[in-house]
Amino acid sequence: MDIWNLPGGGMKSNETPQYTLKREVKEETGLTISVKKLVALNPKPQDNELVLTYECEIVKGKIIETDEVDKHKWFQYDNLPINTVPKQLERICYFFKKPEIVFQDTQDQPSTKDLLASGKLEEFNKKLISKSF
Repeated sequence: MDIWNLPGGGMKSNETPQYTLKREVKEETGLTISVKKLVALNPKPQDNELVLTYECEIVKGKIIETDEVDKHKWFQYDNLPINTVPKQLERICYFFKKPEIVFQDTQDQPSTKDLLASGKLEEFNKKLISKSF
């Protein structure tokens, strides 16, 4: 699937959310980060998940190729790729439009897989980008 996503993953036993994030970012990018603040807290009841999104800062390292991702790339907010996972795109857009507020919303929109299969991903994501929140 040709789609952009943020680094992240599931917690292992006895991990804190912040430790999980640091581990996942290191595994996926090679970067060491510090966690600045929680920016989104989103239940996904259809998947029995609670997704935490954090603002982070690179402490050291440089991006390396790993087995966990196909490609790494930085994007400016005004140039986000339209083929980004919608749930991730929604969190990014909310943060840039309201950085002082933690985004708390149930993300129950169609799955990325379903949007791709129906050919509606681009249309859906354009609406998210223009959403005023």
